[in-house]
Amino acid sequence: MERTIILAKRPLIEEEDLSLPSRNTASLGKLDFSLGSKSLREIERSVLRAVLEDTDWNLSRAAQILEISRTTLYSKIRKHKLAKHSAE
Repeated sequence: MERTIILAKRPLIEEEDLSLPSRNTASLGKLDFSLGSKSLREIERSVLRAVLEDTDWNLSRAAQILEISRTTLYSKIRKHKLAKHSAE
């Protein structure tokens, strides 16, 4: 996430900026993250939530899409207090 924000050339982070395979991100569409109005933590939470929902909480697949380990994904889920059916 941090790398994406640092390297972003536009104020909106788009699917191609995240290097997410299009076949697995049908529900993600364009992630409208105005860098001026959301913190990195809020952006990370939104991306995590979108990927988890898109993969129906398949943690192995979500970690693969995010290019992080499952251990890191578990840590981020705890950090952001995400749950399968929680409201954002």
